[in-house]
Formats: sequence, C-alpha cells, structure tokens
Amino acid sequence: MSPSLASLAAIRALGDQLNAAFKERSHEVTAMLVALLAGEHVLLLGPPGTGKSALTQSLSAALPGRFFERLMTRFTVPEELFGPFSVQGLKADRYERKTDGYLPTAHVAFLDEIFKAGSPILNALLTLLNERAFDQGSERVACPLAICIGASNELPEDGLDALADRFLFWRWVAPIASRDNRRALLANADEPAVALKITETELAEARAVVRTVTVPDDVIEAVMDLRDALARECAIEVSDRRLRKCMKALRAYAALQGRTAVVRDDLLILVDCLWRRPEARAAVQGQVVKIASPALAEALKVKDAAIEAFGRAPKAVSAPADVQTLARVKGELIGMRNTARGLGDAPMVQAVAAEIDTMVETISRLVAASFARQP
Repeated sequence: MSPSLASLAAIRALGDQLNAAFKERSHEVTAMLVALLAGEHVLLLGPPGTGKSALTQSLSAALPGRFFERLMTRFTVPEELFGPFSVQGLKADRYERKTDGYLPTAHVAFLDEIFKAGSPILNALLTLLNERAFDQGSERVACPLAICIGASNELPEDGLDALADRFLFWRWVAPIASRDNRRALLANADEPAVALKITETELAEARAVVRTVTVPDDVIEAVMDLRDALARECAIEVSDRRLRKCMKALRAYAALQGRTAVVRDDLLILVDCLWRRPEARAAVQGQVVKIASPALAEALKVKDAAIEAFGRAPKAVSAPADVQTLARVKGELIGMRNTARGLGDAPMVQAVAAEIDTMVETISRLVAASFARQP
C-alpha cells in the first residue's frame, strides 16, 4: 500500500474508532471526516446533551495541531476568539492582535452556540472560515484551520445566512434512540475516547488523494438534475458556490470509500449539504435518493411498508390469535426483506434489509418467549 493510501486508511480507521465510541453518530462522523478531507466545515444542530462537544473533542484529540474551543454568548467579545490587542503594536500605531493560542492559529476549532455571537465576531469569522485568513492590522495572514465544527441548540436567525453558508454539512443531532445503545452509554462511566493519532503528513497525503478523484460526466449531470429538482419540488435554490463545495465533498467521500472516481450513489452524502430547515430534510432526502439511487428509493418504500406491517403485530401474546397474527406479519416481513435484498448490494440498500430482518427477529423472540411460558 502506498503512503498516500495508507494515510487514507488511517482516516478510515479513525472513523471506525469514533463510531465505536459514539453510538448512533455514524452520520455525524462521516460528515466530519468528509469535511476534513474536503477542507470544509460542519454545523451540528440539536438539543443540548447529545454529545456534540464530546464528539468534536474526540475528533480534535486525534488530529494534528492546536485545538481551539469557545462557548459563544451575546456578551462574547472579539478578544476571546481572536486574541487581545498588542500593547506594543498600539504604541507603534499598529492595529494588531496577539493571536497565539486563539482561533487564528488553530488547526481544529469548536465554536459552541455560534449564532449567539455579535456581529463584530461573525463578520470576522466569514473570512477566517472561507478563506482561512485573518486581517491582522493592515495585513491579511493565512490561518492553518483544517476544520471548524460549529454547534447550536437553535437554527440561525435571519441575517446570519452568510455565516451559516460557510458550513457545508448541517447535521441535526438527536438523542440516542436505541434502548440498547442508551444502556451501553449509561454503563460506561468514562468519557468516550479514541486512541488513534493522525499525523500532519497523513492528513496532507489523504487530502492529496482526494484531489486525484475524478467526477464522471454522468455524475455532474446528476448533480445539475438534483439542483433543478430541489428548486422545482422543494423551492430550495442551491448557489453555484455551494454546488462547487458539494463536488469537493463527493470527491472526499469517494476517496473515503476507497474509490478513484465518484459514482452516482455518492450523491447520498449531499443530503445534509442541501437543507436549511429540519422540516425540509425529508423532502431533500427524497429528491437526492430519487436521483442518486433508484434502488434505494425502492428499498425505502419497502421499509415503510415493513414498518406499517410491524406496527400491526401484537406487542405481547395473550391469546392463540396473537400467535397467528405474529406468524402472518412475520411472513409478510420475510417477503419484504427478500425484496429489499434483491434490490442490489449497495450498503444503504442492504441496511434496509437488515432493519427489516431485525423486525423479523423481534417477532421470532416474542413467539418463542410465549411458548416458553406455557406449562
């Protein structure tokens, strides 16, 4: 394996460790790694206490360079992010800040409650996030920022669109849904951690691989079709700048999957690059899935039917009729699972089949338990 491919494998291994440490956060982990490789940023939205800070801190601990973290409030002043003014500089009529240890010198940044900051901070962030540059007196200096993770418990208000647009990925982070995963969380008293460390060379080499990934013409056409569909069906206008950023994300995601060219299915990663209100995400996902993967679109229809059938199953067995109903629903689910399996070997399609299989297993355990209780 070449050094560049080994470096990309190290990034994938980091994703595996993060997924092992943080349950039900695979989409957030993927968004972070893709953004890291593409030179973009991630916005984590959702209620407090869902692990946004812990996930970002674990990512930063594995990456090279300095980490900068701040909780923003409406009282936060620019000095807290960009450093205090240099007294010696002011004496010499130079409007300069002492930036060492602050955001302009950070490689990884976490800005919590980012939309609560005042306009002087937000305006300075626009250049730093997009151009990786900071106005230091009369000069514009380069910043080493590799990735910024923004977090907020609420959506950005009007007037903050420019800042929000600097974040390519938007992820709504919900509380853990699975009872088993929540049990595992409660059983572990220690904070989640990862052992892997990515070097500066590995990150640079992995990013170099991303730049070699090609985008076939049919994928470009699909992206343009998606833009038109979102405007027509969802009243969402995607800017040319965001489309170009999406192409970077597609290359990074393809590289992360071990491919040298983007394939149509890779467009699925763009779902969280294109919505701006949580209620619109389902519609955006529908359009992306329809264009990116017709097989997945069919699989999701099968999944909806399976969920409806599973909902008809009794939650407990109290009479012989309940066993008959469970057997009938189980048969329906097995047929749906087989249909999903026959739609192709794409990971997300097979994941649907696995979800339906879990429903089948749940019904089987319920029936087995009812027979075990019989005298």
